[in-house]
Amino acid sequence: MAGTNTQTHFRLRNDDGGEGNASWAAALDANPAGVNCGVTYRVRFAILNSVGGPFAPTLYYSLNGGAYFRVGTSSNVVRPHASALVADGETTTQQITAGDFLASSIDTVDGAVVPFSASAGKSAEIEFSVQFRSVDLANGNTVALRVYDSASPLSGYSATPALVVAKLSRIPLVARRRRVVGGGVS
Repeated sequence: MAGTNTQTHFRLRNDDGGEGNASWAAALDANPAGVNCGVTYRVRFAILNSVGGPFAPTLYYSLNGGAYFRVGTSSNVVRPHASALVADGETTTQQITAGDFLASSIDTVDGAVVPFSASAGKSAEIEFSVQFRSVDLANGNTVALRVYDSASPLSGYSATPALVVAKLSRIPLVARRRRVVGGGVS
């Protein structure tokens, strides 16, 4: 039900614990110093609903301030990534909001949380397990993440993560060939 939901908070967490005890990578509504490609992160969002009705949360990304694109199994830049510590569809608990709460779920496979009926005046917390793709990113790129209602933007965004990429350094393995020349090795 686009037009009734607002993304009010976000928090990035490490994929090092279950739904209730994974460590946080940054404070509430704060971006970490950088995110690394090829590392699994979990991004939690708080969505406040003002009217109530059906809601189908999906994750979208923007690269360097460009257009928003749906996160999915074949998307560029960021993709859903399975976690050994939380299950797809696992119920969320209240961790980044206060007040009236509506449990939702975690996505680890397709960039879409299980649709649910939002309740007026309640905040839902949803979480996405993702990895940033080194093939599509360079050091210093900024990736913004937003929740949409299916394919429609929400009515408002009070807090949007803008994550700066700090790619993992990869040292290429150099395969050396040894060849025998006249009885010796070169």
